[in-house]
Amino acid sequence: MSTVMTRPTQTVWPHFCEVVQRDPEAPAAIDGEDRWTYRHLSERSTSLARALLAHGVRRGEHVAALLRNCPEWLAVQLAVMQVGAVLVPVNTRYKVEELAYCLRQSDSVLFFTMPEFVGINYHAMLGEIISRVGDAALPKLRQVVSLGHEPFPGGMTLAAFEGSGQGVSASHLEARRAAVTPDDLALIIYTSGTTGVAKGAMHDQGQVLLSALRLSRTLAPTDRILVLGPYFHIMGFSYGVNGPLHAGAATVVLATFNAQRALEIIEREGVTMVSGTPTMYQMMMARPEFARRDRSTLRVVYFGGAPATPALIEEIMRQFPGARVSTGFGMSETMGASAALPGDTPEQLATTLGVLHDYLEGRIVEPQTGEDVPPGVSGELWLRGLNVTRGYYNLPEETARAITPDGWLRTGDLFAQEPDSHLRMTGRLKEMYIRGGSNVYPAEVENFLHRHPDIEQVWLVGVPDDLYGEVGMAFVELRPGADLTAESLKAYCKGRIAGYKIPRYVHFTDQFPLTASGKVRKQELRQEGCRLLGLKLR
Repeated sequence: MSTVMTRPTQTVWPHFCEVVQRDPEAPAAIDGEDRWTYRHLSERSTSLARALLAHGVRRGEHVAALLRNCPEWLAVQLAVMQVGAVLVPVNTRYKVEELAYCLRQSDSVLFFTMPEFVGINYHAMLGEIISRVGDAALPKLRQVVSLGHEPFPGGMTLAAFEGSGQGVSASHLEARRAAVTPDDLALIIYTSGTTGVAKGAMHDQGQVLLSALRLSRTLAPTDRILVLGPYFHIMGFSYGVNGPLHAGAATVVLATFNAQRALEIIEREGVTMVSGTPTMYQMMMARPEFARRDRSTLRVVYFGGAPATPALIEEIMRQFPGARVSTGFGMSETMGASAALPGDTPEQLATTLGVLHDYLEGRIVEPQTGEDVPPGVSGELWLRGLNVTRGYYNLPEETARAITPDGWLRTGDLFAQEPDSHLRMTGRLKEMYIRGGSNVYPAEVENFLHRHPDIEQVWLVGVPDDLYGEVGMAFVELRPGADLTAESLKAYCKGRIAGYKIPRYVHFTDQFPLTASGKVRKQELRQEGCRLLGLKLR
């Protein structure tokens, strides 16, 4: 019987040191030829921590990091948290306005970044932000530290920054470490902003460590873990950085997702666990070299961030033999909330998101009244427990809207609870549209349409209608060789789902706007639907 997890009494750094002591020469991060042992990661993290103190970073101050997936990402996280500062991961796909907002809103005093990545020049962006209104643009930012050989004007390279901490005494560093408590804020992780302004969910040292320990219960020191998404996202942070560090496992680095590169890495490094979105697995299996790549070392294939059909899950099971396929539900506000159980069937994996972790309690309520709904009935999922955020940084009104006075987080996600306690997602409150007075939850319709054998993926949005207010528009990608028409798709729906849920419009495409973490941007789909139909967005 598994033990119910309780809030840790340790903080992040002391627990990591225990892991290092068990096997200092074990691999911690593998990035091609750049291979870091746990001893080396500990030493680099300590050098960065000394530098943070040398530059006057105080306990509780915020340090932003806009970095590609790389071993230095792990070192920065450990350095920031060991001195009691707060890590602010930054989306690598941000443009000027988004970057300016994040750095300013988070009150970051120091910024780790890169000159450029994926065709985006971050130095130029930062220069544009500062040139607009001078230092007042980012009033609290004191230093910019850049990975590589090119510093930002007035800033430092990472190597120079590390060297600047040599004068900090061991006693000074140890005193700062000793002052850190489990209640100290450690992480501000921003929501994707797909449904509004990005909000920084706050988590303390105890919560960051609890999340790591939960995941580490499923890992072994011999594991090699490849995350296909970015570390700044909660799934990438949990599976690619936080969990492995506290299990003594190795993080295998993929700078940015590329299906061919991912397959090469899985084979070369003997990856045992891989984590990504369903679309990423589809892209990998579609590669011409997929069949000849060795995947036999994989024991866990995890997917999240989007629904998957039973057919896709069965295909993953066939193509990754010996691996357990798993899924779950998480958000920036909870650092993970649920997970599939061992032995769950393809149908369960496709239609549910597992059961809640043992340190969380949940309710499914009628969104308008807050009253509990019966099992099997769709309602908003509310969560309360050890890993629920304390709120959004510097956004008290948003926090009050999201968290009830007695501590329940309104997730904004619609679920129904199955008889076996599995959670079945039925949609998002903000994606819901109302057709002629009837609520339509897109995820429910998408899950139904995914059963059609000709459909690769489908997304539903509401578009304006003079008679009904809103009607559904489905964006559909077909499987290769399929010739499904809009009329035959509607005929497939008739008699199987309520008439008001059947999409009025169907648009066939293989291009979907995605966030950096692989989620479809529903608002952009809605805008595109209105453009295609000649409708005015309301």
